[in-house]
Amino acid sequence: MRQITYYITILIILNILTSCATIKTKSNIASEYYVMGNQYFELENYDKAIESYKKALDYDKTLTDVNINLVLAYQIQKKYAEAEKIIMTEYSDKQDNYNKNLLLLMGNNYFFQEKFDYAIKVLKTYCELYPTDENGTFNLALAYNRINDDENFLKYLLETYNIKKTFPPALYNLGNYYYSHEDYDNAMEYYHQLVEVDKNNPESFYRLGLLEYKLDEYDFAKEHFQKCIELDKENPQYYLEIAKIYAKGYKDKKSTLVYIEKALENNFKDMSYLQTQEEFELLKEFTEFEELLEKYNLLNKK
Repeated sequence: MRQITYYITILIILNILTSCATIKTKSNIASEYYVMGNQYFELENYDKAIESYKKALDYDKTLTDVNINLVLAYQIQKKYAEAEKIIMTEYSDKQDNYNKNLLLLMGNNYFFQEKFDYAIKVLKTYCELYPTDENGTFNLALAYNRINDDENFLKYLLETYNIKKTFPPALYNLGNYYYSHEDYDNAMEYYHQLVEVDKNNPESFYRLGLLEYKLDEYDFAKEHFQKCIELDKENPQYYLEIAKIYAKGYKDKKSTLVYIEKALENNFKDMSYLQTQEEFELLKEFTEFEELLEKYNLLNKK
């Protein structure tokens, strides 16, 4: 079964296409290289993006947004030493947006290298300087999570939530935290808030559906898995979850097969999964199930 990875990440900042061209020729050229770099960045051609950002800085070293995006490009390519060099060269104690972004990126840079003690130290400083920014407390929570410090993980998730109650990453992780600790009332509360603020993300409805299924609320779970399918018709897991509902909740073999076939139509090929899910036990010795597996060349697969 696939791993859920949505939102389990460190947030980053990308300064999108902006031009600061002036009447000075060098500034015009620098701006053109900056825009070109952003275009390459969005195309995920990070080598070309880095090359363009460097050329922009050759013409105008005062373009702070270029340095921010250059750091991001280096981090994506796991060139953390290069990213750190820029941050350390540019950072100062002045509290402005540029230094704020640099400090957050430094914390992220340590996080990506799994230097979590350093990441926590930097992110704590960030939170002290910018206590109303949800990105800092959220990233700090994730750093504590990576060293298995549940107490501080939850503490900073709740701080993030209190800063911004509509912040999807906090809602998602709070729901997951309480789900994993079998506190289903709290998990339900945060998942319900999540689907209200993140209505176009199938993973939000998926998490809520999984919890409802676990609590035998089959009608609600089916409704939310159907919503997942509306948003992402090609993910076979959503069809399998509805198949489980028809199998376990309704004992409906034919509808179970309908949704298993929909999963197979969307390139699901894991026969071992079908064999090991207890919900599908009712399909054993069911001729139509064998015919379905044979149709997709899965009958003899283990």
